[in-house]
Amino acid sequence: MADYFEDYSVYSNLSDEELLQLAITRSLTDSPPLNHSSHNPPLNHSSHNPPLNHSSHNPPANHSSHNPPSEEPPDPKTFDGTVSRFMTGAGKSMVAYRRPDGSLVHIAPEPVEEEEPLFRAVRVGDVSKVKALTMVQETNLMLPSKPGWLAIHQAAWYGQDSCLRVLLSAQPGMINKRTEHGETALMVAVSKEQLPCVQVLLEKGSDTNTPNYDKETPLYKACERSSAAIVAALLNHGAAVNTPCIWSFTALHEAATQNNAEICEMLLKAGAKHTLVNVYGLSPLFTASQSGQLAILRLLLKHGKRMGYLIDLC
Repeated sequence: MADYFEDYSVYSNLSDEELLQLAITRSLTDSPPLNHSSHNPPLNHSSHNPPLNHSSHNPPANHSSHNPPSEEPPDPKTFDGTVSRFMTGAGKSMVAYRRPDGSLVHIAPEPVEEEEPLFRAVRVGDVSKVKALTMVQETNLMLPSKPGWLAIHQAAWYGQDSCLRVLLSAQPGMINKRTEHGETALMVAVSKEQLPCVQVLLEKGSDTNTPNYDKETPLYKACERSSAAIVAALLNHGAAVNTPCIWSFTALHEAATQNNAEICEMLLKAGAKHTLVNVYGLSPLFTASQSGQLAILRLLLKHGKRMGYLIDLC
């Protein structure tokens, strides 16, 4: 039997009210398509079995839906069917529940999870509120709002360095806790280029070399973001320069790819090796030549000559 799919993109310009009305109308009129196989051929009305003639004494039955859309959404944990999400023309997120046969059960705006007071205070930068909440015994600073996401990750993401100081003063032990993707608060701050938060975390003793689950270090991520200020801060706090990611790319590989001569020079002075190759056998020099980065090529060639290396473009 062919699968039955619904393309929700056609509804993108409808308002929420129009979508709800459409859902009700569809559920009252739609039924899953019949699939006539060779074992069940369509009926053939012969002269011996003429089609029924509905007279005024025997009007056709008017069957309404036995399963109209419910007013309350099903429980996602126990619902036996499919759940689809799409956006309206106004940019509102919607969710639709359908039974395995394709019939609609419920359609409505996607529910928004209530934000916890501490995480909201951190997001908006309400330092006084954050300080007050950390002093309440019921506030558990080690309790994530979603898998692995603590208040310090929230502060690093939104660049709330003052809130970050308060949180770390209240619970210093969470400084290197990681999210579900293996990101420390330092990694989050680097990824979002939140220099003040990076500085706070480094001052408080965050580990500069804790990688995410792709084995990318904060230094590698800073090179990816092409942030010379963050690279300098990390190097000043002992970040390892030659640690490879899961694909054996180093920070120098990434800096060369980004064509950032300033960062490349900082890395080389800190001991970066331009001879290291990734899983494809490519060195930073080859990466630069492949991308046509002439300034990086000159810098790496000059460094190799100064160090007495025989430059190998591969």
